[in-house]
Amino acid sequence: MLQFNHVIIKGFLGQEVKMDYLPSGATKGSFSVACTERWMKDGEKKEKTNWIPVTAWGKIIEWAVDAGLTKGSAVCIIGSLEEDRWEKDGKRFSKIGVKAQHIDIISKGGQDNE
Repeated sequence: MLQFNHVIIKGFLGQEVKMDYLPSGATKGSFSVACTERWMKDGEKKEKTNWIPVTAWGKIIEWAVDAGLTKGSAVCIIGSLEEDRWEKDGKRFSKIGVKAQHIDIISKGGQDNE
């Protein structure tokens, strides 16, 4: 059976990119993308925003930050789903996010993004 793990999300950066520089020399950037869906129900406008955590590594995040990736930027992210698991105080936790393989900056933060 063919397995496939590929996602494309388009939205706005909710905060500045958090950069981490690991002792190995690797660069990691973390941020979240707000994806809002809108619909009508019973003649009333409805809206829901999902905050998608994104992680990017190395040249991908370095290029994006150098190119102006900031809070409010409209972006299209192509990547794969990735689950983080950890244990704290005897309880198990997990979180699913996106590991970016490509970041396209549609417009920079502070510009007209509508």
